[in-house]
Amino acid sequence: MDWSKFKNIAIAIFAVLNIILCVLISEKRNEKYVMQDLQIRRMQTVFAKENAAVYTNIDKEFYPMSMLKLNVNSMNDTEVYKEFLGDTNNIKNYIDNEKIVYEKEGKGQVAIYKNGLIKYINKSIIQTDKKIDKEQAKKEANKYINKLVFLKSNYNYTQLNIIGDEYVLEYNSSYKGNLILSNYVRIHFKQGQISEVDISNYNIRGYTNEQREIASSDEVLINLLYGVKEKYKENAQEMNIMDMDLGYYVDIDNINDYLDIKAEPYYRIQINEKDVYFINAYTNEILENR
Repeated sequence: MDWSKFKNIAIAIFAVLNIILCVLISEKRNEKYVMQDLQIRRMQTVFAKENAAVYTNIDKEFYPMSMLKLNVNSMNDTEVYKEFLGDTNNIKNYIDNEKIVYEKEGKGQVAIYKNGLIKYINKSIIQTDKKIDKEQAKKEANKYINKLVFLKSNYNYTQLNIIGDEYVLEYNSSYKGNLILSNYVRIHFKQGQISEVDISNYNIRGYTNEQREIASSDEVLINLLYGVKEKYKENAQEMNIMDMDLGYYVDIDNINDYLDIKAEPYYRIQINEKDVYFINAYTNEILENR
């Protein structure tokens, strides 16, 4: 027997078996962490029974995720408030609890918080009946966000909320393909003008090593449905899921160390283009209605 030839054949067989084994393992993993069409149909049936509906695409995959390490960005206050208030002449400032407030008559107010949040309020809004539609608001917001040169990351449009007579357009940054929900710029339009800007801009330090399983989209949506449906029934409102995405979020009320922040995976779900809920993907716990 030609042992050399036999050895080569054996190696080839083992290589093929190894490939087959890898494929089977991958398929098994996909089966565990990828929603099946049957699950989606069941979820839609549950919603229909409650006179609710899902009008957005949902992610079928729910692979385990790590936490994300963040810390508060150090910023030059002057660079920040100049973007909103113009030159530094006639700027007044004062300390108010956890924030420093900068004001300029006829321009507005900028508050810079210890936890890194920035809030601009435009006090020069002209009372008018002028209105703009969603697309016009988005165009104006796109131009505006490009002027905020102090931001440390690129921010892309992700969501529009309608609150009363106000449009709120949200922009988020991302890291290695994952949305950072805690890094946002929210631009408010009222009477056709920018009335307020809210900014959160954390520094991203990478992922933690440990990965944990997360809830699937159908589990999260059904849990949210049963958690808030009575609110909409009491107000005779429909409950329509208009948007859903998965990213990283941190509850600022639970931050103990601004230099060592852990953001966890959260689902962000929009109902009726105005209510936004954050659901912890690890625990399926509803955090808030923003």
